[in-house]
Amino acid sequence: MRADGSGQKRLTSGSEIDSRPLVSPNGRLVAFERRTAADAPRDLFTVSVNGGGAHAIASSPGDEHEASFSPDGRTVAFVRTSAVGGSANDDIYSVRPSGSRLRRLSRTAGLD
Repeated sequence: MRADGSGQKRLTSGSEIDSRPLVSPNGRLVAFERRTAADAPRDLFTVSVNGGGAHAIASSPGDEHEASFSPDGRTVAFVRTSAVGGSANDDIYSVRPSGSRLRRLSRTAGLD
């Protein structure tokens, strides 16, 4: 939508819970978190600001969240929380908005 609130356009629909939208620096994509139920882990998706199908860019049995575009928009950094021996482990990853080049940037045995 425009800054004045006009021109609203629905970008996603369905029974999933979509949240935390983030517009890319070039204004062409929206990255967002999606979960299948309120207590389910989140995955990261992108969708064009013009609408269309959502595209998964980071999905795992873990919980992908806290996405942020790099200033040039070529990379999305995010946190993946995974269960390790009954406790949670957070690490930072990066991925292209297309979902390619997934890279783990930190490797810790606890919360970052």
